[in-house]
Amino acid sequence: MYGLTDLKTNTKIELDGDPYVVTDYQHSKMGRGGAVLRTKLRNLQTGATLQKTFQGNDKIQPARLTPRRGQYLFADGDSYTFMDTVSFEQFAIPTKIIGEQTKFLKEGL
Repeated sequence: MYGLTDLKTNTKIELDGDPYVVTDYQHSKMGRGGAVLRTKLRNLQTGATLQKTFQGNDKIQPARLTPRRGQYLFADGDSYTFMDTVSFEQFAIPTKIIGEQTKFLKEGL
Protein backbone atom coordinates (compact mmCIF):
# COMPACT_ATOMS: atom_id res chain seq x y z
CA MET A 1 0.00 0.00 0.00
CA TYR A 2 1.17 3.48 -0.84
CA GLY A 3 0.97 6.34 1.60
CA LEU A 4 0.57 10.01 0.79
CA THR A 5 4.32 10.62 0.45
CA ASP A 6 4.75 7.73 -2.02
CA LEU A 7 2.64 9.32 -4.76
CA LYS A 8 4.96 11.02 -7.23
CA THR A 9 4.85 11.66 -10.98
CA ASN A 10 4.66 8.39 -12.98
CA THR A 11 3.56 6.32 -9.97
CA LYS A 12 1.01 3.73 -11.08
CA ILE A 13 -1.95 3.16 -8.76
CA GLU A 14 -5.24 1.29 -8.80
CA LEU A 15 -8.38 3.28 -8.13
CA ASP A 16 -11.88 1.77 -8.30
CA GLY A 17 -10.47 -1.26 -10.11
CA ASP A 18 -8.80 0.75 -12.90
CA PRO A 19 -5.07 1.42 -13.34
CA TYR A 20 -4.00 5.09 -13.24
CA VAL A 21 -0.71 6.95 -13.51
CA VAL A 22 0.00 10.13 -11.54
CA THR A 23 0.71 12.93 -14.03
CA ASP A 24 0.87 15.83 -11.57
CA TYR A 25 0.68 16.27 -7.81
CA GLN A 26 0.68 19.06 -5.25
CA HIS A 27 1.31 18.39 -1.58
CA SER A 28 0.01 20.90 0.97
CA LYS A 29 -0.30 21.08 4.72
CA MET A 30 -2.51 23.69 6.33
CA GLY A 31 -1.84 24.77 9.91
CA ARG A 32 -3.11 22.22 12.38
CA GLY A 33 -4.95 20.25 9.75
CA GLY A 34 -3.66 17.12 8.12
CA ALA A 35 -1.73 16.92 4.91
CA VAL A 36 -3.58 16.94 1.59
CA LEU A 37 -2.34 15.72 -1.79
CA ARG A 38 -4.06 17.00 -4.94
CA THR A 39 -3.32 14.82 -7.95
CA LYS A 40 -4.07 14.59 -11.65
CA LEU A 41 -4.46 10.99 -12.73
CA ARG A 42 -4.62 9.46 -16.23
CA ASN A 43 -6.45 6.19 -16.77
CA LEU A 44 -4.08 3.74 -18.47
CA GLN A 45 -6.89 1.94 -20.30
CA THR A 46 -9.03 4.79 -21.59
CA GLY A 47 -6.68 7.79 -21.45
CA ALA A 48 -9.25 9.82 -19.48
CA THR A 49 -7.90 12.20 -16.84
CA LEU A 50 -9.33 13.07 -13.46
CA GLN A 51 -8.39 15.10 -10.42
CA LYS A 52 -8.42 13.40 -7.04
CA THR A 53 -7.58 14.69 -3.57
CA PHE A 54 -6.10 12.30 -1.00
CA GLN A 55 -6.12 12.95 2.74
CA GLY A 56 -3.17 12.32 5.05
CA ASN A 57 -4.21 8.87 6.28
CA ASP A 58 -5.43 7.45 2.94
CA LYS A 59 -3.84 4.21 1.72
CA ILE A 60 -3.59 3.76 -2.03
CA GLN A 61 -3.35 0.41 -3.79
CA PRO A 62 -0.42 0.03 -6.24
CA ALA A 63 -1.47 -0.99 -9.75
CA ARG A 64 -0.89 -4.61 -10.72
CA LEU A 65 0.64 -4.28 -14.17
CA THR A 66 2.56 -6.75 -16.28
CA PRO A 67 5.20 -5.00 -18.38
CA ARG A 68 5.80 -6.33 -21.88
CA ARG A 69 8.48 -5.39 -24.35
CA GLY A 70 7.20 -4.33 -27.71
CA GLN A 71 8.68 -3.15 -30.97
CA TYR A 72 7.05 -0.17 -32.64
CA LEU A 73 5.94 -1.05 -36.17
CA PHE A 74 3.82 1.74 -37.65
CA ALA A 75 1.18 4.42 -37.08
CA ASP A 76 -2.30 3.82 -38.47
CA GLY A 77 -4.62 6.81 -38.18
CA ASP A 78 -5.44 7.26 -34.51
CA SER A 79 -3.45 4.28 -33.17
CA TYR A 80 0.10 2.95 -33.06
CA THR A 81 0.86 -0.70 -33.75
CA PHE A 82 3.44 -2.63 -31.74
CA MET A 83 4.66 -6.23 -31.79
CA ASP A 84 5.38 -8.33 -28.70
CA THR A 85 9.03 -9.40 -29.09
CA VAL A 86 8.42 -12.78 -27.40
CA SER A 87 5.15 -14.03 -28.92
CA PHE A 88 5.24 -11.85 -32.10
CA GLU A 89 1.64 -10.86 -31.38
CA GLN A 90 0.67 -7.41 -32.68
CA PHE A 91 -1.34 -4.95 -30.63
CA ALA A 92 -2.52 -1.37 -31.18
CA ILE A 93 -2.45 1.46 -28.66
CA PRO A 94 -4.64 4.55 -29.24
CA THR A 95 -2.85 7.87 -29.73
CA LYS A 96 -4.62 9.48 -26.77
CA ILE A 97 -3.06 6.91 -24.40
CA ILE A 98 0.49 7.38 -25.70
CA GLY A 99 0.07 11.16 -25.68
CA GLU A 100 3.15 13.36 -26.13
CA GLN A 101 5.46 10.34 -26.23
CA THR A 102 4.53 9.79 -29.90
CA LYS A 103 7.17 12.39 -30.77
CA PHE A 104 9.86 9.94 -29.68
CA LEU A 105 8.66 6.87 -31.56
CA LYS A 106 10.72 5.63 -34.47
CA GLU A 107 9.90 2.59 -36.59
CA GLY A 108 11.74 -0.50 -35.42
CA LEU A 109 12.28 0.75 -31.87
